[in-house]
Amino acid sequence: DAGLRETLIAPQFLPIQAGDGRGILMRRVLEGMASALEGAGLKRGDRCRAGEGALWKSDVMASIPYQPTALFSAGISGTPPESDLMREGAYQSPTLSPMSPSLILWAGIYRLKAGDELTFTITGPDGKTVLKDTRTAKKNVTRRFEFRGVRRKSKAMKLGTYQGKITLVRKATSPGGPLKIAMTRQVSVE
Repeated sequence: DAGLRETLIAPQFLPIQAGDGRGILMRRVLEGMASALEGAGLKRGDRCRAGEGALWKSDVMASIPYQPTALFSAGISGTPPESDLMREGAYQSPTLSPMSPSLILWAGIYRLKAGDELTFTITGPDGKTVLKDTRTAKKNVTRRFEFRGVRRKSKAMKLGTYQGKITLVRKATSPGGPLKIAMTRQVSVE
């Protein structure tokens, strides 16, 4: 029935009217889907793992392991970044001006836990460390935006490639630990 197909695709445009017959058919379709899925996926009380009869094949599930935390975005900018603009894709330029006021390494992080150590490191074109800053998270946070940086001290920054590295370490005593993840970024000052 073309009307039912359109209702399934765009129910907000074609609401089911009482007595038109589609309501009964729709209920049967949904009941059929529910019975087909019964016993699949998570069981009540299970957390963050598949139950018996999971919808995905075990080899597929094994190829996408659960990540208890993630560095989801990172970059190097010449000014202090704003989290909203970071999420919109700003601060992704591969180059900076030598006259940029700052050199700032930033990262977006999912599921930061109290006790996690975050280290931000920037290395200059000569291989020398420009910035190294390690801090310990004080509380659990679902989504966090962090940045560390240095102000330009001379008339212009040294030309060349700057490397940035963000490292998150979760100790074995923490839930989801031990864990060490890192993300690197680079920018060319020209």
